[in-house]
Amino acid sequence: MRLQWLIPVASSVSTMLALSVIWWSSQRRKERQSYYRYELARMMVERFPESPDRILSWLREQEAGDVRRRREGMRLAAWLMLLGGVGALVSLRFTTSEDSAFGWIPIGLGLALFFYLFSSRNQHPAVVETTPQ
Repeated sequence: MRLQWLIPVASSVSTMLALSVIWWSSQRRKERQSYYRYELARMMVERFPESPDRILSWLREQEAGDVRRRREGMRLAAWLMLLGGVGALVSLRFTTSEDSAFGWIPIGLGLALFFYLFSSRNQHPAVVETTPQ
């Protein structure tokens, strides 16, 4: 009996299983982070009821750190796309021009990410200072 079809089925099932566990663990981590952040903010409000500015500045710092980490991740993705596209162009240099599109597509996506990061540099509300009312 020929069982060659079991290899792609087993690989796709194991890939989907791994992706679902990765997604579940990342969602669980985000849930824990938000819970601990909420509990810490609640304790700060209970402990320092006379100084809400300290709590607001802490919340702004937390949000600015989240934005900074997200932007650093996008910058890393843009560099990886650019370098992957350049690597694909170098490896496809002796092929036809239709095949070289596989190198130009990631380069274009990397440049688009860099353009987005550059154009949205100071537009996030966490970075802009606001005066408390």
